[in-house]
Amino acid sequence: MTVLNTNDSGVGSLRQAIADAAAGDTIIFDPSLSGATIRLQNLTDSLTINKDLTIDGSALAAKITISGDTDNNGDGDIRVLVIDSATVTLKGLAIAKGNIAAAGGGISNSGALTLVDCTVSENTSSADKGGGIASTGPLTLINSTVSHNQSDQQGGGIASYAGALSITDSTIADNTVAFSDGGGIWIGPGNADTIAITRSTIADNMALGAGGGIYNDASPKLTIADSSISGNTATGAQGGGIYGSVTLRGSAVVGNQTLASSGGGLHTWNASIADSTIADNSAAGDGGGIYLRDNRTLYISGSTLSGNQAGVSSYGGAILSRPGATTTVVNSTISGNAAGYGGGIQSAAGGSVSLSSVTMAGNQSPNVGGIGGLANQGTLSMVNTIIASSTNGNCANIGAGSISTNQANLVQDGSCGTATPVDPMLGPLADNGGPTKTHALLVGSPAIDAGDAAYCAAEPGAANRDQRGVARPIDGDTTPGAICDIGAFEAPLDPSVPTVQFSQATFSAAEGDGTSHVITLTRSGSLAAASQVWVSIGGGTATSGADYSGADFPMTISFGSGESSQTVSIGLIDDDDIEPAETIKLMVTSLSNAKIGAQGSATLQIGDNDSIPSFTSYLPLITR
Repeated sequence: MTVLNTNDSGVGSLRQAIADAAAGDTIIFDPSLSGATIRLQNLTDSLTINKDLTIDGSALAAKITISGDTDNNGDGDIRVLVIDSATVTLKGLAIAKGNIAAAGGGISNSGALTLVDCTVSENTSSADKGGGIASTGPLTLINSTVSHNQSDQQGGGIASYAGALSITDSTIADNTVAFSDGGGIWIGPGNADTIAITRSTIADNMALGAGGGIYNDASPKLTIADSSISGNTATGAQGGGIYGSVTLRGSAVVGNQTLASSGGGLHTWNASIADSTIADNSAAGDGGGIYLRDNRTLYISGSTLSGNQAGVSSYGGAILSRPGATTTVVNSTISGNAAGYGGGIQSAAGGSVSLSSVTMAGNQSPNVGGIGGLANQGTLSMVNTIIASSTNGNCANIGAGSISTNQANLVQDGSCGTATPVDPMLGPLADNGGPTKTHALLVGSPAIDAGDAAYCAAEPGAANRDQRGVARPIDGDTTPGAICDIGAFEAPLDPSVPTVQFSQATFSAAEGDGTSHVITLTRSGSLAAASQVWVSIGGGTATSGADYSGADFPMTISFGSGESSQTVSIGLIDDDDIEPAETIKLMVTSLSNAKIGAQGSATLQIGDNDSIPSFTSYLPLITR
C-alpha cells in the first residue's frame, strides 16, 4: 500500500492507508514524497495504529516527516502517533513537533514498537512523561535518533514504564525534563524487563531532578555496552550521567555533572563496570565519578577513573563508597581525581573496599589531612596496588578504619601500614594499548616483577592479565624468573637491554679434547653496560663425573662493556670406555641487563675417541 500525498486524510493519505491496511501489511511512500512533511490537522486525532503494520519510508532519498505542528508555526499542537496494542515497525521516518498534555508527546506505545533509521525530535509532553516516546510495551530503536524533545515530568527523550527496551546504534541527545528525572531516558519502577543499550550515544541531556542522561528506577537489568554517556546534567538531584543500577561494558561515562548533589558520573545502587572509562565528571556534592549508596555493591575491572571531581568540602573524587557498601576494584587505574576528602576513593564506616592490581596516581585533596589518594573509614584489602603522587596524603585509615590484607603494595609515602615507601616511577596517563588509558611503569620502576604471583593468578575475570589484557607475568627486570608487576600495568622488558643467546643449537667436541671451548654465547643490542648470565646443565645422555666435570655449573658468565661474545668451558673426561656419542644440554638464564634470545638452549655432542681393539687368531696346523 502506497502513500501518494501529504494530506492528513482522504484518498492517498497516510491516515487512509493505515485505515485500509490489513494486519501484517507494509505501507510505503511514493518517491515524490522524499523530504516532504505530513502535518496532522485535527487537534484531537493523532494517527492511531491498532493492527500489526510496517510503515516504511526507507526507500525515499530523504526522510518524510510526520508532524504534529498543525499550523506550521514551529510549535507542536498534537501528539503524532499512538501504537495501540499492536506490533508496529517504523522505518526511515521523522516524527516531529508532537505535543500533548499527557505521556508521549511524539509517540505513545502500548504495543510492541520498533524504530529503524528514524528520528524523533522536537516533541513535547507538557504535563507528563516521555517527551519523545512514552512506552508501556516493548520498544526497540535501531540506528535511530531521539533528540531535542522535552517533558515536564520523567523522560525527556524516552519514558519506559514497562516492556523490554533495546537501543542499538542510536543517539539520545539534547532532551530535557523540566521538573523531574531522566533527561534522556527514564525507566520506571514497574519495568522488570531487560533494558539494553548497545553502541549508542546518550549525550547532552538535562533533568531538573536525577539522572541527567538515564534514570533507572527498575531492577538491575540495565546493560550498557560499547556506548557513550556524555555531557549530561542533573541540575537539582543526583546522577549526572546515570542514576540507578547498571552493568557497564566497554563504555565511556564522560563529562557529566550534577549541579547541586552527588554522583557526577553515576549515582548507583549496584553497578558492575568493565573495560570502561569514567572521566571528567563532576558533582557539587560527593562522588565526582561514582556515588555508591549504603549497603550496595560496586565491582570495577579493567577500567579507568580519571579527572573526576567532587565538591571542595565533599567526599570521593572518583568513588564515594557509603556505609555498609562493598567496593571492589581489580586491574584498574584511578588517576587525577579530586575531592575535599578522599580525592581518589572515600570509603565510609562500616563498608569495605578491595583493591587488587590497581594503580592510583595523582589524585588530589586541597585540604590538609584530606587525603588525596584513599581515605578509609571501613575495612580495606589491598594487594599488588600502587598509590602515588597524591596531594595531602596517599592513604590513611580514619577513625575505625583498618586494613585486613596488605600484600605486595607500593605506596609512595609509606602510608597504610607495611606498604613499601618508594617512588613507583610511573609514566603519564596515556593510551598504552587496550580499551582504557593506563600509567606505564618506566624503566627501572621498583614495581616491576615485585607483585604477588598468587594474587595475580587468582584475580576473578582477570587472572594473569593486566588492565590492557596483556598476559602476566612478563620478566621485566632481567633477573631470573617472571613475576607479575605491582599495579594495573605489566611492563615489557626494556628494549635497550641486550639479547644473549647461544650462537648455534648444536656444538661438537671429542672426549679427548680435555676442556671444550667450542660453546659460544653471543650478546647483541646495546653493549655499553655490562651483563651477567647464568649457564646451567639441564640434561643429556652424558654423566657428570664420568663423562665431564659438572662441578663448575651453574656457571656465571660476565660480559664487559662492549663485549659481544663469551665462551663456556666444560672439562671433558677421557675414559677408556667404548661408547656411542653422548650429549650435554645447556641453558642460559639472565642475571642482570640481559634478555634471553630464541636460542636459549644448546646441545654439546661428545664423540668417543676409543675404538674396538682388533685381535688375530692363529689356528694350529694339523698334518697327517
